[in-house]
Amino acid sequence: MVEPPSERELDALAGRIVKTRAGYRCERCGRGGADGNGGVVLHCHHIYTRSIKRMKWLLLNLICLCQGCHHWWHEVAQGGEQWDWLVEKFGGERLRRLQMIKAQRGQKNPDLKLTKLYLDREWEKVCDGP
Repeated sequence: MVEPPSERELDALAGRIVKTRAGYRCERCGRGGADGNGGVVLHCHHIYTRSIKRMKWLLLNLICLCQGCHHWWHEVAQGGEQWDWLVEKFGGERLRRLQMIKAQRGQKNPDLKLTKLYLDREWEKVCDGP
């Protein structure tokens, strides 16, 4: 019987996908570089908190931010400024979809094995390109 992956393993895989998808650049300011990260500390940021387990590894809920922009999101942005940026950058449909998923009732804890399969599939897509 195959053991389910650890949350740490899923976090690492999701982070690799998000950073690769973003070309190892901050999706807000563009700092970083495809050669790794250009010395810039990059974070895999959860648009909606990772404490909402059903959204923790949902790639739609994850973006790549540098340390400075991650700080801006949590500490500096006022009056919904970060939400305005998100809609401008990715379009309103992404935020609407996330709001619908967040509002859903039901499954609290995702199946870790299925989540791993989903992330493995998405990793292959990111590595293969469009």
